[in-house]
Amino acid sequence: MGRPPDPKAGYTLLDRLRALGINTPFIIYSRSNDQKHKDEAKQHGAMDSTNNPQELLQLVTAALSKES
Repeated sequence: MGRPPDPKAGYTLLDRLRALGINTPFIIYSRSNDQKHKDEAKQHGAMDSTNNPQELLQLVTAALSKES
């Protein structure tokens, strides 16, 4: 999620997208699957966050189903 100089660059990007009214599904694939990170991602407008490839596939499939 971090990129110098912003340690929370992913959330900064997501906040900006949402502020512009861009509601593209946003799923965070990161090294952590901790519930506090999942909760924070959702607070910023993400669908979810995961470090599990199978869960990522399920989340992407769910996002695509909602877009249809």
